[in-house]
Amino acid sequence: MQESIMIDHNHPLYLHPSDGPSSLALGIQLIGMENYTLWRQAMKFSLLTRNKLGFVDGSITRDTNGTRFNHLWNRCNAIVKSLLRHNVSRDLLSGVLFRSSARAIWEDLRERFDKFLMGLTDGYSQARSQILMKNKAPSVNQAYAMILQDENQKMVAGSQTIPIESIEPTALFTSRNNT
Repeated sequence: MQESIMIDHNHPLYLHPSDGPSSLALGIQLIGMENYTLWRQAMKFSLLTRNKLGFVDGSITRDTNGTRFNHLWNRCNAIVKSLLRHNVSRDLLSGVLFRSSARAIWEDLRERFDKFLMGLTDGYSQARSQILMKNKAPSVNQAYAMILQDENQKMVAGSQTIPIESIEPTALFTSRNNT
């Protein structure tokens, strides 16, 4: 049996009775890129009010309070992981279900929906728009494959286009009269 440790109610490892599974509903379920920013802000607010934001932003790690508090950290981490899992759609659940920590889930979602697509240059705006319009958000690997496909199509199309400066003006005139 683990020793009983008294924790102040302001400590991040403190679990209030209302931090249980019945209070996990956020009101906004993450369904994909189209509502990620709104969901992330609502989730950050919820975690902040529970004094658990550090579990996702990395400021509270298992080592922060020493090994004596590991069991408390594990319990709080499990509650935060449950909060995250209960507020993502079933389609996204498999991507976060087996992550080891709340931080790993948070980073996975951030990488999937925030970092990757927003880091693309304007040259990829069409591919980015197509990815964002999908009903089911693709994984980072699928999105990357779509970007590569778009890039390959641009290269093929670019090699087949003839610069307008190299075309004889009479060829354009003849072409228009024959149609």
